[in-house]
Amino acid sequence: MMTDRMHREQFLGRLADLDRKQVSKVLWTVYWRGPAAIRQRIEAELDAAERGVPSQPPQPPAVDPATVLAEIDQFVALARSGAYMGRDRRVSPRERTRWRFTFQRLAKDAQRALKDPDPSDAMAAVEHLIDLVQDMAGTDFFRSEDPVEA
Repeated sequence: MMTDRMHREQFLGRLADLDRKQVSKVLWTVYWRGPAAIRQRIEAELDAAERGVPSQPPQPPAVDPATVLAEIDQFVALARSGAYMGRDRRVSPRERTRWRFTFQRLAKDAQRALKDPDPSDAMAAVEHLIDLVQDMAGTDFFRSEDPVEA
């Protein structure tokens, strides 16, 4: 579900109406209640401001395409064998309900692996995930009524 967001100009215009204390309060609320990634970004900006250098967003660690391919192969094999439906013990009951998070993580890892100088393993991994998604239209691999949100 897409949320409505302000454009940059709208956001800066609304901030312009606030004094320094109010802006600090807004920033503190975002920092304190936001996810860890937001806190890290705010801390990086504050550190960069103290040092007087422009900050760079933290780069996610590089992934090994061969490792990603192996993980995706295992995930796809388990899904196709019915392990996520509860037919065997290779997949825990908790993992059966959290398969979407595993799928999303693997998809992101595969996309990052595509940036490797030799992306052949990453391309194969992405191909396996796409094939699984296409097959999900006609077969139940997971205990879920809705398809993968991809």
